[in-house]
Amino acid sequence: RKCEILLLHQTPFVSAFFERMGVCFKSRRCPGEHQSKTALKTQLSELGGEDNESEERCVKRLQSILGCLVWLTTRTRPDLAFSVSYSASQLTRDLELCKLCVKHICQYLWENFSLGLEYECLPLSESSTHVYGDASFATEGGPSVSGYCVFKASEPDEDPRHLLIWGSKRQTI
Repeated sequence: RKCEILLLHQTPFVSAFFERMGVCFKSRRCPGEHQSKTALKTQLSELGGEDNESEERCVKRLQSILGCLVWLTTRTRPDLAFSVSYSASQLTRDLELCKLCVKHICQYLWENFSLGLEYECLPLSESSTHVYGDASFATEGGPSVSGYCVFKASEPDEDPRHLLIWGSKRQTI
């Protein structure tokens, strides 16, 4: 069997996301093409909403944007995970910081439009799987945290290079 590379991406979703948010980049011929920072910032300022928009309406709009970004993060864009999570955590604490973070994420997303996950087919006889786990035991009655990750290596004796899955969880008492 011939080994092939499988690329998973959400380019149509990202395109629809920008259309739904009302951001149109007229100066671009195709996604992923760079444009001047000033032109991009002008377009992204529209994501921040109108100056007279109520705070409640702004929060609802940002929740919608962040919901789309979370969906994208959990499917094919783990590179966005930290920034999207941080932005969502700031939504009710610091609305202006959240708007700024969302604008930066959208700018990065537009400039890296077609990134995705790449999987390479490895014959079973030539690959190995490595599983690692760890736990930290909390002091003073706080919750303990455990985590795991599973890697795939192309050669049995090689260091694992391909992260397949990972997880982390606070243990409940």
